[in-house]
Amino acid sequence: MVVLGDETRPAHTGRAYATFAGLDVTRSDLLRTTVTVPANCNLTVRFWVRTSTTETTRGDYLNVGLAVTGIPPKTRFSLAFDGGAQWREYGMSSGTAAVERTATASFLSSETAGNGVTAFDVDDVTFTLS
Repeated sequence: MVVLGDETRPAHTGRAYATFAGLDVTRSDLLRTTVTVPANCNLTVRFWVRTSTTETTRGDYLNVGLAVTGIPPKTRFSLAFDGGAQWREYGMSSGTAAVERTATASFLSSETAGNGVTAFDVDDVTFTLS
């Protein structure tokens, strides 16, 4: 869901950010995109996340991953309710290879009903080739 920031919950930069979970219902949200990584290039994905919560135990998560052709996919970051109310920057890279590859960046939230409400806000996702 895209949210317009306000004085109490501003975007990291600009006016809007994406938010995941935050409804206190059992559900998942998924956002992913696939890009081509040219031969001999490294893809770096950077993003900013903050969390707001009423949880007291871990139950809601935001898993962030980067799957690259030829490398087994894995979760690079598993963020829970204790991630912090301030914006924090994270990054992940594909590494280089002699051949062109595809890379899929994914943001997958998992929310459990009855354990409190946790919202994961994501902003300023960038993809850089080097």
